[in-house]
Amino acid sequence: MNKRFFFATMLTGIFCISGVLIAGGKGPENIDLKAKYKVEATKPAVVFSHHKHQAKLECTKCHASAEGGKLKFEINNFAGVGNDFHKTVCWPCHKEMNVPKGTVCASCHK
Repeated sequence: MNKRFFFATMLTGIFCISGVLIAGGKGPENIDLKAKYKVEATKPAVVFSHHKHQAKLECTKCHASAEGGKLKFEINNFAGVGNDFHKTVCWPCHKEMNVPKGTVCASCHK
């Protein structure tokens, strides 16, 4: 087995396990959406604060079950301002929840 592949796999596993432990078994504390979903963007990555969102919302707002896991929505378009995070997930929820500056780029892209 390729040593780099083995090392990368081990680091990924350690990162995932530590994220679950930090969030008390309810998913990672933060999720770098650009890295996780390979979003094609020129703006800085959105580091989604899973921990802060789950403190305000029920898991079933985004996930198929209260235990988390599978998301309720499909994310297929990963390019540009019209990507599925903007159009299907983030902006609609931010509008529904009246998040101040919830569709302003700099609010999430830092």
